[in-house]
Amino acid sequence: MKLHGRIIFLFLLSTVHPLSAGTKTWTGTVNSSWSDSGNWSPSGAPVPGDDVIFNNAAARKSITFDLPVGADLNSLAFSGSGYGIVPTGAPGINLVGGITASNASGTNNTLAVTIRLDASQTIDVQNANAFLQMGNLGLNTAVTLTVDGAGTLNLTGTVNLAGSIVKNGTGLMTLSGNNVYSGTTTVNAGVLQASHANALGATSAGTTVASGGSLRLASGITLAAEPITISGTGNGGYGALSGVGAQPATASGPVTLGANATVTGEPGTTLTLSGIVSGAHVLTAGTPTVNGTLHLTGSNTHTSSTVAAGTLLVDGSQSSSGVLVASGATLGGGGTVGDVIVGGGGHVAPGASPGILSAGTITFASGANYDVELNGTGIGTFDSVLASGANVQVSGASLSVSLGFTPSPGNSFNILAKSTAGAIVGTFAGLPQGGGLLVNGTELVVSYTGGVGGNDIILSAVAPLALSITPGSQSVCAPVNVMLTANATGGTASYSGYQWYRNGMAIGGATSSTYNAPQVGSYTVTVTDSAAVTSAQSAPSVLDDATPPSVTAPGAAAITQTTCS
Repeated sequence: MKLHGRIIFLFLLSTVHPLSAGTKTWTGTVNSSWSDSGNWSPSGAPVPGDDVIFNNAAARKSITFDLPVGADLNSLAFSGSGYGIVPTGAPGINLVGGITASNASGTNNTLAVTIRLDASQTIDVQNANAFLQMGNLGLNTAVTLTVDGAGTLNLTGTVNLAGSIVKNGTGLMTLSGNNVYSGTTTVNAGVLQASHANALGATSAGTTVASGGSLRLASGITLAAEPITISGTGNGGYGALSGVGAQPATASGPVTLGANATVTGEPGTTLTLSGIVSGAHVLTAGTPTVNGTLHLTGSNTHTSSTVAAGTLLVDGSQSSSGVLVASGATLGGGGTVGDVIVGGGGHVAPGASPGILSAGTITFASGANYDVELNGTGIGTFDSVLASGANVQVSGASLSVSLGFTPSPGNSFNILAKSTAGAIVGTFAGLPQGGGLLVNGTELVVSYTGGVGGNDIILSAVAPLALSITPGSQSVCAPVNVMLTANATGGTASYSGYQWYRNGMAIGGATSSTYNAPQVGSYTVTVTDSAAVTSAQSAPSVLDDATPPSVTAPGAAAITQTTCS
């Protein structure tokens, strides 16, 4: 009875790791058929438990996998390149020892046969820029697929059954199928690119990106509601989570910051996080080389955000999450943020075009920028910041205004409303209280004491500043002595700082409202009003020489008399 038990044990063992297992190398000597024994060295098709090698010496590299019941093998190894292995039916290959691709950089192999992993194992594409493309992949119960190496693994088919995926190594792994595996996904290093909405399998287990790894969403996809935990700055200029390609991408599940983490959008396009961002850490948007737009739409609870490069649009509510805007970066959106600090060279541009951004305190450092669009007079048609904090500071910052319509005199725009007591600290560079700026021919005057509480920043449109000269153009006789008078209208009185020009050149010392022109020429003038806005040059008053007439006595020799009247 004991001997009988040993026989059964040996039989079962041999079905997993047969005692006769060895190594088979594909030669392709006869044809492309996997099952033809003449295509292998030593002769005979692989048997269960064999390790199978595909090298560069094969006569043929197009292989038809034509076994009607599939194959139970230990491992596959590609040392050669240019292989294409395609099935004739559904049966595939079951593996326990993994796949190694050591083919040279710049070369490809395709394995279209369905592969099932019956034990935890590794697919290792070793060399940078080497490529292995596979089709359907099955992960048996509780097994883990580890992807390693510096090369590229592209899984174009469906990854199904149970099991988990771990991405190691510096290379790229792409999941392009409608995957249904139920285990976790972990990115420890390199890049995992999701090129399908369900690329990361069932959403119940979640995905974790460790420091040094990068999860990238392909162009145009909306990833299913996969919980994602991210840490670190990513790699290759891309963040721990990033969108790639020309079309916007969206991660619709919750994102947890396991540590301070960087998230990036491809330049020229947008990555949207529509789930809740949480975690007691800092979310950094953008890198110097990957500086597109990050769009947050959830009710986020993470500690704070830093806009290092590109644009951060906040359209959700994250009132407890402050924002630091670095030089060259932009904070926008129509949502709610916590306290905002805008560094020198940084920008705040509410909305997407335009909008209202709510914040706590807001501090513009010297050299920071507040970019305002005015597209109408109704709420939401012009940019504004609603500040609920005790401190609003604009000292030395720059105000930039663009117009999408032509305001009428008397139109006003509350571009920064402070709901708490206390005055606005400082003024924008070059714009004191009552100062103005000229935008597309429209003069806008700034007040830092506007609104119900007397501490809002309001721009008001005034009648256009215009000039004319009297007398107008005329012909004059020498010696020239014509008193020209500048007549200013619009803008804000009083007028000062006149400057007269002759033939386009400023006349030294000619800075009053009148000028005694001593010679012929084309005269223009500019004026500066009390809001420190300088007009364009007036229409010219042209003084030219009178044409002297000639008088000849009739019937006489040539007698000419010149007169000037």
